[in-house]
Amino acid sequence: MTTITLSGTLGALPNDVVNTGGIAPPTLDVTFVAGSSGGGGSGGGGSGGRGSGGGGTTTPSAPVVDINGGSFSVTANADGSVSITLTAADVTGNLGPDDTDFVITISNNENIHLNLPISALGGANLKVVTDFGIAYFPASLLEVLEARHGATLSLSIRLGSFIIELRSGDQVIPHDDPAHPFTITLFYALSGGQNANSVVAVKKDGGDKVIPFAVYRNGEATFQITATGTYDLIYNAKTFNDIANHWAIDNIEFFAAREMFAGAGDNSFYPDSSMTRAMFATLLARLEGADLSRYTTSRFSDVPAGQWYTASVEWAAANGIVGGLGDGSFVPDAPITREQMAAMLYNYISFKGITLPSSGSGASFVDGADISSWAADAVAAIQGAGIIGGRPGNLFDPHGLATRAEVSTIFAKFVETVAL
Repeated sequence: MTTITLSGTLGALPNDVVNTGGIAPPTLDVTFVAGSSGGGGSGGGGSGGRGSGGGGTTTPSAPVVDINGGSFSVTANADGSVSITLTAADVTGNLGPDDTDFVITISNNENIHLNLPISALGGANLKVVTDFGIAYFPASLLEVLEARHGATLSLSIRLGSFIIELRSGDQVIPHDDPAHPFTITLFYALSGGQNANSVVAVKKDGGDKVIPFAVYRNGEATFQITATGTYDLIYNAKTFNDIANHWAIDNIEFFAAREMFAGAGDNSFYPDSSMTRAMFATLLARLEGADLSRYTTSRFSDVPAGQWYTASVEWAAANGIVGGLGDGSFVPDAPITREQMAAMLYNYISFKGITLPSSGSGASFVDGADISSWAADAVAAIQGAGIIGGRPGNLFDPHGLATRAEVSTIFAKFVETVAL
């Protein structure tokens, strides 16, 4: 018997963060158990539930279950939980020919056990809606589970910490498959004075590892994960003593909360200072969460082994994100220009396989003719997606130096644009 356990704290705060609002966040556990066989791995989808609220857990005695629009009679178990076992007939009898989702809605219960035959879904996605969250399992994931572990899916959803585990009997099986991510939604209620830009998703892995592409909106964040583990939303505010009245303060705090940027030793950010090409490559590697352990040397003549940026630059070069200057050099310490910044970010977007939205009304910069031919498509694409703008006077200033504030801004807008 193989068990996959997903359990999660929706909006839990770390020990060093004070929740001034006295809010006790709801939590979500999901455990799914399957039979025996072999196969691959896939991703999941998520959606929103209720936001974080105060109070403890209650166990209502009258659970209400709806199966794709039809009622299903259940009673609570002695421990207050509810067990729902569906036969193939229960599934097919409530699944219309045009239904792409099979939706099970459970109200008035916070400890739910569900069993159903995967094949009866006939390629439909499974969506389980509770009073405290929604779990969404796409057909592709269900097919993989059936091929790998057997025909019956046993799913438990309850309040608890958001821990995701793959088990075989009593053994925990480490799982990390970037090709087949899951998608989860966690909830968090802002306390007085808290800034939504500083709410971040983290993986608890000997510490809090921030997931930069999770964006908090309307009380929740939906994001993809590639590995089993423990996940939370936390408040991770970062501020600096020289950005209080800066035009980019929101973007700086957004990106700094994701642990992409650190200030100087005097807690200054120096928002109007330039940034080197090596640092920009390093930020891209951080954003990706890249494993840099195998990048110990560099193809560039001026990027020696053992420098703080060596691995990041080589990772970026190996993946077509950065290039040299044609003479075998990278010039890591040179300040990055605005068109170089645009080109590197666009190359990263292409590496990720992301399709950017387009407003269809890209600006025509006064100095558009000055944009180098190799950067023109990149500038047009990310400008059309609203990620980068011009400078005063409708200038793009392609050869001008990008500031730390501008870098923070394009990264923040990029993350907000592509986040789920």
